[in-house]
Amino acid sequence: MRKWATVAVVIVVFSSMLVFPGLEVRAQVGGLHETFDDPTLPGWEHSPNATVQGGVLRLETGGFAFHPGEWGDFTLSLRMRRLEAGESVLVLAYRSSEAGQYALLLSSENLALQRQSGGESADLGSAPIEPVPPQEWMQVRVVVTGGAQQVFLNEGLVLDADDPQPLPAGGLSLSVQGEGGGEFDDVTLSTAAAPPQEAIPATTQAPVPSSEMLPVDALTWVWLGGPPGGLGYDIRMRPDNPDVMFVTDAHAGVHKSTDGGRTWFPVNEGIAPFGVVGAPVFSATIDPHDYDTVWAGTQGTGRVYRSTNGGQSWELRDEGIAHEGRSVRGITVDPNDPNVVYAGVEVPSHIWNNGEVLNRRQDLVKGEVYKSTDRGATWTRIWEGNNLARYVWVDPRNSQRVYVSTGIFDRDAADSDVPNGVWGGVGIPRSDDGGQTWTVLDERNGLGGRYIPSLFMHPTNPDILLAAVTETADRPGVYVTRDGGDTWQMVLDTHGLGAEAVEIAVGDPNVWYAAGEGIIYRSDDAGQTWQSFPIRTPNRVSGVPIDLQVDPRDSYRIFVNNYGGGNFLSEDGGETWVEASKGYTGIKIGDVGVLPGNAATVFAVGFRSDDAGQTWAAIEPGGIDAFRFLVSDDSPVVKLVFGDSIGHVWHSGDGGQTWQSIQVVDTMRGMAEGRFWGDVHLQRALAVAPSDPQVMYTAFSIGTCLASRIVFDDCLRLKSAGIYRSRDGGYTWEALSNAPFFEASTLRIAVHPQDSQFLFAGTARGLFRSRDGGQTWETVNDIKVDYSDPNLDPDLRAAALEAPIVHDVAFDPFDPQTMYAASVPGVVWRSDDGGQTWAQSAAGMDPNEGILYLLPDPTRPGVIYASADFSGVFLSTDSGQTWQSISNGLTNPNARGLALSDDGRTLYVGTMGSGVYRLDLTGQPPVSAAAVETPEDGGQPESPTSAAPAPEGESGGGGLPCVGGALPLALVGLIWARRRRVERKCDERL
Repeated sequence: MRKWATVAVVIVVFSSMLVFPGLEVRAQVGGLHETFDDPTLPGWEHSPNATVQGGVLRLETGGFAFHPGEWGDFTLSLRMRRLEAGESVLVLAYRSSEAGQYALLLSSENLALQRQSGGESADLGSAPIEPVPPQEWMQVRVVVTGGAQQVFLNEGLVLDADDPQPLPAGGLSLSVQGEGGGEFDDVTLSTAAAPPQEAIPATTQAPVPSSEMLPVDALTWVWLGGPPGGLGYDIRMRPDNPDVMFVTDAHAGVHKSTDGGRTWFPVNEGIAPFGVVGAPVFSATIDPHDYDTVWAGTQGTGRVYRSTNGGQSWELRDEGIAHEGRSVRGITVDPNDPNVVYAGVEVPSHIWNNGEVLNRRQDLVKGEVYKSTDRGATWTRIWEGNNLARYVWVDPRNSQRVYVSTGIFDRDAADSDVPNGVWGGVGIPRSDDGGQTWTVLDERNGLGGRYIPSLFMHPTNPDILLAAVTETADRPGVYVTRDGGDTWQMVLDTHGLGAEAVEIAVGDPNVWYAAGEGIIYRSDDAGQTWQSFPIRTPNRVSGVPIDLQVDPRDSYRIFVNNYGGGNFLSEDGGETWVEASKGYTGIKIGDVGVLPGNAATVFAVGFRSDDAGQTWAAIEPGGIDAFRFLVSDDSPVVKLVFGDSIGHVWHSGDGGQTWQSIQVVDTMRGMAEGRFWGDVHLQRALAVAPSDPQVMYTAFSIGTCLASRIVFDDCLRLKSAGIYRSRDGGYTWEALSNAPFFEASTLRIAVHPQDSQFLFAGTARGLFRSRDGGQTWETVNDIKVDYSDPNLDPDLRAAALEAPIVHDVAFDPFDPQTMYAASVPGVVWRSDDGGQTWAQSAAGMDPNEGILYLLPDPTRPGVIYASADFSGVFLSTDSGQTWQSISNGLTNPNARGLALSDDGRTLYVGTMGSGVYRLDLTGQPPVSAAAVETPEDGGQPESPTSAAPAPEGESGGGGLPCVGGALPLALVGLIWARRRRVERKCDERL
């Protein structure tokens, strides 16, 4: 294979040179960015069989496309895929000139780099890769500096080569050899030129020396595929090839693996986003009659999608389903008839209660089951009841017998009155006529409760079904029926904490599994006896297990997908676990932080990466909202101060090896006692006075307030946890009770660079200023909105807030008289007199844009970054007067927290549902500091078949015993009510 590929590429290289004997090579300034939106391929010389189809460059066998240029040192990224099975080779050639070129050859199982010059070809290196099936995209990145060349595949370094006699600069060529064509897209070539910077006037602070920023059109974000976690739901294996797997996530949609869960990639083409969420997919199933057909159901939009090509693209198949506000919790294809499909649906309270939300503990929901007899073309509702419908099972001996499980741990039945100890619900409806009529199976049949989040049918005896009963006032645990549901017996008592998922191994039906919060149970004798094990890696514990999948080839190889925790794998029946989430993330990132002095060390939620986001390891503080770093002249070690979502400030004086937790306020108790209102109290307003790091301030905001165009009532009328001040570096705190915004969400506190007592607070009721350390406050009235503006969103005009919600406020690092603020409505504001007066400064932005974070660049005067709720990231190079988008490559435009390395070279952004992205502003990715000791892959093993050791000095608790270390914000609030019981029972269960 290698020899054949070498010969083929040599031929195409020199034949392409003959095609363009007189081609003028034009110097390129700033690189190249090509999305192939123009079918005429301007700037490219190409063969007749090179075409643009659907915004993608398609090359048939022997086809090529050549872009002239003089590119020497650069970072090049693009997507590539083979179209057909066979021996096709995708070829990427660079520095192409009369002197020769470098050729990168990518086959289905091998990657090779060659130097081709003077009619000869020399191998610079090669590496095997995991088999990549046709039609699946590969992300390729090449970093070239002199003769040094690094090749990354799906953001993993696979080849590191060096040519002692490097070729001169040249152009770029794409081609395909062998049997079958190929496609290419999103080509970005960023140069690394660094002309001398002009001197900074003596009246301003000198910036940290850094390379010049690339032109905007050459800036491309790199998706980091982490941290792991999100709102995981279903996990499915293809029956004829279990290495092909799908997981769903209510934030990130469908992800697919073709290597048994080792790596994942998103497959959401055709699935519509929902609000700020990219692809809110709850459920998925593989058609047992055609394994290339996959079904998916969404959260919040009630849509059903079908893919007939293994997830590559999706189409709507849901006519007849009432969509508004609904969530499709489960989909089942009749094992005897591919035309018959069932969908289990959740109906939230505001749908059935005339627009009013009924929330006594959590939302009170109803449920529906829909049936299609024409492969999803049309649907008919066949059941509705007082709890959501989850799993639907069809008896393979008799398709008329249908079972439905109802309920889940984080919803309550519509007929429940939890505060008064009344638990409603349905149990398990059963039909013997294909859904025309139903019999309810519940405690009268022996079940211990009516909330049944999981149900599994025995693979050889359909009369045996295993059911999970989650935590209610009844008898949670695992139950079995051996007579088709007529009677049930408890086979596993989970001691009051509930069971969330059950599964029977199809390879050995005597092996049964059940999972609850932080724990898995296994029986090797069909439920007679059980063993229990914690669901945790050496690095961290899981979230709430929501679905299990046992490998049909190995009954002790099991995956678990978690609410808030990502995907875990065990190969010994649950006794030990490793991460299996590489490339899959649906985690919501509110804030990010970069360690001073090391651009490759970044923090997000409850995770840390020491390799610029390629891998992530959990840290002890979980659910972090704010990251602050203190650099002292007396010590080379950076002090870390983080704020979490449950009222604690965390301190580390040794770079994150050990931690101390300080409780500012018990927000959970405050909510339970009715003193605080809302679901989760975020602490993104944590601030340290630059002139006196002993002085700190913090405040809290409701989680739903961190949105732009959606103005939530509880953001405006709430009792918050207030504002607090510390004078000893954050170890003791005092409440500042005189703030006029005390009962409003506080989203940001900014302290003057030279005066620890002069501060601003951005709140849900506008901008406020204090000159005495928060003792007294005055309202800043200049930030206001013209509601008569016809361009303003009607929803914002209807809200007619007394004052805009101020999401951020910041001082210019070069001139403290210059300040910036972001609000909704209003976009961006600037003050040139230290915050006395303000004026809008948002040219280039939509007036309805929701700017959430502002980040002035401390290394470049006049440069500011801004993240937006719907439009990604903006850049201003003139102190906020004008703005332009820098969102190329940001596949999820719902951007939140921003963090810039102190050398000004690397920008990170957190998103709602896609984790963290990185922007290499000078074209070069950051290099990991050698002094930082972490596992080889930060807790995510190269293969999920072997565990990785925990980083030295890091604990794996994540802050919540028996709960995932980095739970989504909404999930933290849902789990809190169970937290103290979990703490008491954790030891006795394990």
